Amino acid sequence: MKNCLYIIILLVFTSCEDVIDVDLNNAPAKLVIDASIDWVKNTPGNEQSIKLTLSAPYFDSDVPAANGAEVTITNSSNTIFNFEEIGTTGIYATNDFIPELN
Repeated sequence: MKNCLYIIILLVFTSCEDVIDVDLNNAPAKLVIDASIDWVKNTPGNEQSIKLTLSAPYFDSDVPAANGAEVTITNSSNTIFNFEEIGTTGIYATNDFIPELN
């Protein structure tokens, strides 16, 4: 039993950690569209939003918003719904959307 305890203590204090540097290539920013048009039961479904951001390097904690875009959705009847940006958040919203099934 003592030998087992000594081996566990030895493993705990002699374990090592190697730092591995990963060289990631930087690429030009791409547009990222985060959109899901949802119609929640018993709601009018008129409030919808779409989030636009730009891609960022893997280790960056900040994701830049895509500002100044023109965002629209056109339904099967060719009705166009315009989405306006909320401040400079990259979130584009409308209160005029008319959802349709299928």
